[in-house]
Amino acid sequence: MPSQSLLLAHRLEGKNVLLVGAGEVAFTRLKKLIPTGARVTLVAPEVHPTIWDQYCSFIDLNEANDMDFTDQDWTSKKGIYRLIKKSFNLDYLDLYRKDNDSGWSLILTCIPNKPLSEEIYHESKRRFGSQQTVNVADNPPLCDVYFGAELNFGSDNDTKMQLMISSNGMGPRFVALVRDEIKQLLEGIDFQASLNNLGALRQAVRTIANNDSNDTKYRMNWMKQCTETFGIKNCENLKVQELTKLFQEMYNNDQDLQFPPKNEMFGKYLQ
Repeated sequence: MPSQSLLLAHRLEGKNVLLVGAGEVAFTRLKKLIPTGARVTLVAPEVHPTIWDQYCSFIDLNEANDMDFTDQDWTSKKGIYRLIKKSFNLDYLDLYRKDNDSGWSLILTCIPNKPLSEEIYHESKRRFGSQQTVNVADNPPLCDVYFGAELNFGSDNDTKMQLMISSNGMGPRFVALVRDEIKQLLEGIDFQASLNNLGALRQAVRTIANNDSNDTKYRMNWMKQCTETFGIKNCENLKVQELTKLFQEMYNNDQDLQFPPKNEMFGKYLQ
């Protein structure tokens, strides 16, 4: 029986990602990669029109001297960093290599050429070691990571809450349907406001209780109980300043964790 995957939030801002292929599958990868701020190097002889329109605006083919384009004004979340409009060459694996460091946080292949995809996978492992993270589209045994179904809460530029569901490569469309069901169940809740409130409250109580490990433990337990008291439907309406005063009172009272009755909490500490 296969083991479970460890679901992690991968921080990619400013880090190099190699994407081989520029078709429809590659487009689905770019939709997830670009918002992370990753520096994507795309290698493909032909590029899907949608990828051109959305992620390659810095390229002017009429002024190009070769087929290797780098966005000299690239900034995080703007688009791809580099396009090599050629067939893949294994030497491209060493584009950003420094000694034993491959320079790639991720290596992804999205091409219909199965032998080449497998060669890229095995050569990446040979050159950089088994720890190099590689994903070969539509080939689960050659995937160190999977792209699950994501649900983002908040605006495109300020998403603080994300959910991911993975079938470990077994049924991507099925988990997308599960994601859509969850989205419908949670519609109407302002998660961005909730997280902003909780983040502000967390920062405020940290300034009060930050002396030692006992303070840290108390603060974490207090935040846990406070969040559970209001639940997911009410945190968007928290009165952060009033709750900060409550924390100060409870902290001064021998680090008390006995909250007021729920009806009092709702009446006094919600907008």
